[in-house]
Amino acid sequence: MAFEFVAKNGIISKGNVQVTGSVIANSFTGSLQGTSSNAVSSSYAVTASFSLNAGQSSGTTLFTGSTYEITSSWANNAVTASYLIYPSSLVTANNNTTTSLILQTSSVNNGIFINYILNDGGNFRAGNVVVIYNTSSVNLAETTTTDIGDSGGLTIRANISNTFVTVSAVNNTPNNFNIKYHYDIL
Repeated sequence: MAFEFVAKNGIISKGNVQVTGSVIANSFTGSLQGTSSNAVSSSYAVTASFSLNAGQSSGTTLFTGSTYEITSSWANNAVTASYLIYPSSLVTANNNTTTSLILQTSSVNNGIFINYILNDGGNFRAGNVVVIYNTSSVNLAETTTTDIGDSGGLTIRANISNTFVTVSAVNNTPNNFNIKYHYDIL
């Protein structure tokens, strides 16, 4: 059984500290493991090893109200991260048009992984797209199901323009296609 005590002037530990219950601190240096269910606010968060819904373009977070952007090695919707997960999106690719799905800076990360389902009400297809890129080149590979009907007139393309990689749906059919997709960026 662990020792129990009250520290009035702080704690210095030369090993790990395990806390069962709550930690309330004015500042913190180091790393945290585990979960947080009731984080109220953070006035300055520089880095994190896990960040959920962190660092929108204004630098705020949904859960912590941080006034500065968070940089994270694994994040959901973070501004800067080595692994990003985005929620599902739904777009309509109108007939005979090109619809942008993803616009990503080509100097950040190097891969996009997309899962999608598309349909026009009578023609259906599901698939996944893998895009690999750097600042000057882009390659795309797509794997799809066999169509229900015919969706062959809608293709997924990727290109590099200026400093961005763009993934688009090119609809060369007379029908409007709804595309529901989810993507990860590495």
